[in-house]
Amino acid sequence: MNAPAEPLLVNASRFRAAHEVNWQRLDGIVTRIERRGIGALTEDDLLMLPLLYRSALSSLSVARETSLDRALVTYLEALCTRAYFQIYGVPTSFWTQLKDFFARGWPRAVRGLWRETLASFLLTVIAAVAGFLIVMHDPTLYYSIMPDSMANGRDPSASAQSLRDTLYNSRHQEDGLAVFATALFTHNAQIAIFSFPGRAARTDFAFTVGRQASVAMAGTVVMLIVAGLLEGIGRQTVQVDWERYAIGLTVLTGWLTYFYMPRSRHVAVS
Repeated sequence: MNAPAEPLLVNASRFRAAHEVNWQRLDGIVTRIERRGIGALTEDDLLMLPLLYRSALSSLSVARETSLDRALVTYLEALCTRAYFQIYGVPTSFWTQLKDFFARGWPRAVRGLWRETLASFLLTVIAAVAGFLIVMHDPTLYYSIMPDSMANGRDPSASAQSLRDTLYNSRHQEDGLAVFATALFTHNAQIAIFSFPGRAARTDFAFTVGRQASVAMAGTVVMLIVAGLLEGIGRQTVQVDWERYAIGLTVLTGWLTYFYMPRSRHVAVS
């Protein structure tokens, strides 16, 4: 039953030996472009680049069809992808890519996740309303929902004045503003990062939405920085209710406008 395995290994070895020189040369050319730009190539390298790329694509096709070696297929896929972007991609500077990210890439990724955003919003509202109704019905259930370490005395037994002091009393707050803002940002950033799929078992799903999710996640870190500043500094220093509401509504309107306002279609190569 195991006899056919030996010829397959021999064929795989011969296949690699016959083409590895071309793969290594293509790898070297692409690496030089990535590090030093197209000007680092000789005239011979420029002429060979498309030929080596097509040869690598052919090798990748054969490797996939014959299931020679999964590691070899992965290597060739990465090599062909890198070569493709160097041949057909439009070179752009870091600042151009950064501008395109904030002008189009990030908003487009967020709009593409509108279903997930809506579902998250609805779940948050439902959980808040359910928690409110449960505690209204039986205040003792509050302690099952909110652990003491997070409540810090803000529970049904607290007086209205003590609860108000946690929002408006600025005594002894200034020393902890930076610490609180940093802790809040770190906590929220970890939640955002670990919310996206990344394990090999989800390869098919990650292939279709991984790029979109990664762009949205990168931008979310910026939002969390803003949220950390507002919660850690703004909320502690702004003591007037209408100013707090004005800041909150302004930030909300700004984010919604930024993400969902109509934009002219623009094709950009990243």
